Amino acid sequence: MAPLADNQRIGHNPARFARAPLTQGAFKSRFGENVTHFESFRSVKDVGETLRTACLHELEDAHARLTADRGNRDIAVHESRKSIRRVRAWLRLLSSNRRAALKDADQSLRALRRTLGPLRDAASRIAALGKLARKRDTAELKPVLATALVDLKARKAQLWRRHPRRGLAFTRLREGLAALIRSIPTWPLHDVDAREIRRGLKRAYRRAAQDGEKCFGTKGAVRRHSWRGRVRIFLLQAQLFAPTNIDLERLKALVQQMGDENDLAQVERAISLAGLDPAARAAVRKYTRTHRYALAKRNDRRAARLLRAETVKI
Repeated sequence: MAPLADNQRIGHNPARFARAPLTQGAFKSRFGENVTHFESFRSVKDVGETLRTACLHELEDAHARLTADRGNRDIAVHESRKSIRRVRAWLRLLSSNRRAALKDADQSLRALRRTLGPLRDAASRIAALGKLARKRDTAELKPVLATALVDLKARKAQLWRRHPRRGLAFTRLREGLAALIRSIPTWPLHDVDAREIRRGLKRAYRRAAQDGEKCFGTKGAVRRHSWRGRVRIFLLQAQLFAPTNIDLERLKALVQQMGDENDLAQVERAISLAGLDPAARAAVRKYTRTHRYALAKRNDRRAARLLRAETVKI
């Protein structure tokens, strides 16, 4: 029998997704008591202004973090990137015509995230490698992981030397953020209504569920990371406009577990960058893939209980 390809489904059962019921219940979100249930909007203005205010808050927060002369640079980059990601996710709730009108803003947000990407990737690979090195069952791999950590930290330090806080790249980044912040009052959000938000939530939910069906039982890290992105987009949208029949706490936990799965893939990439000998790379790869595949199966089961591609009841 020919070996299965990396992206072939192992134990795939589409019906399992289709039959999985939605989880009911209330939940908390990042915004705490300020979370807005779209069913409770009393006027058209409430929806658009809620969205506008949230976007303004996130971009101002990102600008403040990237402007500060002190503090942890890695945290500033990470939190700023998350703020930009939230705004992009929220704008995806809008109708196609409205998104077309905001195309320039979305492209600017995407460019900002890509500028911060290499700095965040460097930090996340170090964090993933350090997390793995602290595990009890990696004693035999610790010398290899320690060598890789030293190499990656040196690479990150070199990257920061090329991108100082007051350097040209960060200056342009702050200028781009400032321009976006000034443009927010002109964004065409004044007539956004609850129906448009509901359609956007349904669309994001359906895409996450459909990607889940395609990824169920697969192993490919790139494909599964793309699916994680879909689920995370819906989570970010639902944290602002909270539907009452989605358990956000469990959905957030799923995204975090999918992040743990991606961390193991990040370790594989980090080891390949560290210039280790083939035997050392093979030993780490064997460990990470065994645990990543096991975690992928558990995440598939979790997703099957939370997501389904049938009619979305939001």
